[in-house]
Amino acid sequence: MAQPCTVAGCAEPRFSREYCRTHAYRAQRYGDPLAASPTTRARLTQERLRQALAGMRRGLSTDAAAAEAGFTGRALRKHLTALGLSAADLKPPKPEPTEPDRRERVRRLARIERERTWAAEREQGTRTYNVHTGEKRRDLHILLTPVAVAEVHAEAERRQCSLSALVNAALAEAGIISDV
Repeated sequence: MAQPCTVAGCAEPRFSREYCRTHAYRAQRYGDPLAASPTTRARLTQERLRQALAGMRRGLSTDAAAAEAGFTGRALRKHLTALGLSAADLKPPKPEPTEPDRRERVRRLARIERERTWAAEREQGTRTYNVHTGEKRRDLHILLTPVAVAEVHAEAERRQCSLSALVNAALAEAGIISDV
């Protein structure tokens, strides 16, 4: 049978020459087999939990709120889970949007006017042109009524060609473009 630890009152079997596992670890780590390990974790009391929750409501992250209250973020997350909460539940509400600045208001109004113009042109079936000068190509955008779109699709299906080929053929027949 192994001899007991040399520390008074300890009946554990020896692990090293003189001490059991616990006292050998303390002697190696702290220089004294009777030294109590310092508490590195603070107790999570109700007051500290309230302090951390208040920090999270102010917009702090989980780890920052826990550090402010004096404990770890992991402990706070565990307590939140036990309470059925998540960090997202405690985030402060986003502030109500304020009136946009003058430039943003002008941009929004211009976009609304542009959309209204396009809607009116779509109803009338008028044409708009868009020229891409950088690529030396020109795109033709034709706004058609729903009835006209159905007729164009029917004609393309009858000729068994794409819409682009149909438009190119129509423009070539009218003499607007050379037949390519």
